[in-house]
Amino acid sequence: MPVAPPPPPPPQPVTVTIPESTIVTVRTIDLIDSSTSSTGQTFRGSLDAPIVAGDQVVVPKGLNVTLKLVNASSAGKFKGSSELTVSFESFTYQGKTYTLNKRCSREGGFAR
Repeated sequence: MPVAPPPPPPPQPVTVTIPESTIVTVRTIDLIDSSTSSTGQTFRGSLDAPIVAGDQVVVPKGLNVTLKLVNASSAGKFKGSSELTVSFESFTYQGKTYTLNKRCSREGGFAR
């Protein structure tokens, strides 16, 4: 009786460098409020668009991500605007969590 050939080896992992200028769009799941949230606090989000390197999607849309609040300043009572600075800490893909080199993003709000 012939012996079946061994299965092929699994594909080798590929390292991808995402260019520094790449825009990553994340939709927050948890509320981040400049008046109640604390620096260092983490929040859940989801990737709102795929991350593309060259012409290849390297991280698909919809993945769970972790954000960390780096800085929060509240708007003044009558003037000024609030500002949140968050870092994109990690994402989970196919059951594995990937940590990112931190880069911050800022979002401003309107005065009350």
